[in-house]
Amino acid sequence: MNRTFTHRLDRRRLLVMAPAAAAVAGSGRWRAGAAQTPEASPSGDPQAAALLQEALQAMAALQTFHFESETTQGSSTILEGLELEEIVGDVRRPLDFRTVITAGLPFGSIDVTVVGVEGRVWITDPLAGEETWILLADGSAESGGGEAAEITALANPDALILEVVSVLDQVRIGGQENVGGVETTRIDGQVDLADAAEQAVGTPVALPEQVSTEPIPVSIWIDDARRIVEVELAGRLLASESDDVVRVVRFSAFDEPVDITVPENAPQ
Repeated sequence: MNRTFTHRLDRRRLLVMAPAAAAVAGSGRWRAGAAQTPEASPSGDPQAAALLQEALQAMAALQTFHFESETTQGSSTILEGLELEEIVGDVRRPLDFRTVITAGLPFGSIDVTVVGVEGRVWITDPLAGEETWILLADGSAESGGGEAAEITALANPDALILEVVSVLDQVRIGGQENVGGVETTRIDGQVDLADAAEQAVGTPVALPEQVSTEPIPVSIWIDDARRIVEVELAGRLLASESDDVVRVVRFSAFDEPVDITVPENAPQ
């Protein structure tokens, strides 16, 4: 790694995108737990809304899944010279996940691994290498908020994606499409992050200043088993992102076994 950039790569700066995720999941007050079907419901075409409700129930019933999130168009700049490229991980409900977050540098990229096991959350130190772990949350209520909750909301899209889908408005059926060899129904709509955060906690929420206030067009692909296999957000989550930014989250390996354990040499 070019040493010119090492002073920028502390974990807070690297994961500055976390407030956007936390805003949708309750402005930092959400903490990963057993997924439940959100009470809110999408609005728009009744047939599309009913299909999304079925998808929410199917996704909430899963025990494990794999996910991949990437920026497919434009740029998601989370710091000057540092762009979010990809988030890949596995989730095992109610609390366990292992995720690798990749951020781009002008001359390469950097990976940060986040692991959650039974409420404890560790992250690799980007300045010390992948074998050096930092304990963010020890499983207690006192350590489950703040930075740990924000990073968890970014690294584990479990409750987050359910909240986003549940508050979509202007939903409509976009047609039948093949996604990765799977026949799906596409649902189009939009999400307002402020409305999503408010519905998540039941009261008005002041979004962090980094978060965009513009409605975001969303497309969702649902398979015949009513599982969400892909979500596309065609708009800015952060005010610093390019106007044409598009990010895609793909879900697969539903209810397949996953290997998520406490990292070796991790502080307890």
